[in-house]
Amino acid sequence: MNYGTAARRAATRGPCRKGASKLLCAGAAVQKLKERGFESPYLRAFVVARCNPLRFVKPGAAHDFDVTMGKMLDAARRFDPGKVKAEQLAQAGGPPEAAE
Repeated sequence: MNYGTAARRAATRGPCRKGASKLLCAGAAVQKLKERGFESPYLRAFVVARCNPLRFVKPGAAHDFDVTMGKMLDAARRFDPGKVKAEQLAQAGGPPEAAE
């Protein structure tokens, strides 16, 4: 497979890695939910969705990656697991399993 020049790959690799390391901050909020007794494979997705500032922005607007990630990290730090209800997490996990 040809992914382009080595310079292009190197230029795009930096921002992706920086952004991925910032998302690890959501792990602390996930850990707080686990300490409260929540067990679900969707905990991380739930926290990221709750902290995502783009859900309140009109479609088509331009977004700066660093500004958006900064807002998301601030929201993850302020995340209060005490406000999460089991029903909310159940809804985020998808439809219930079908009974046999």
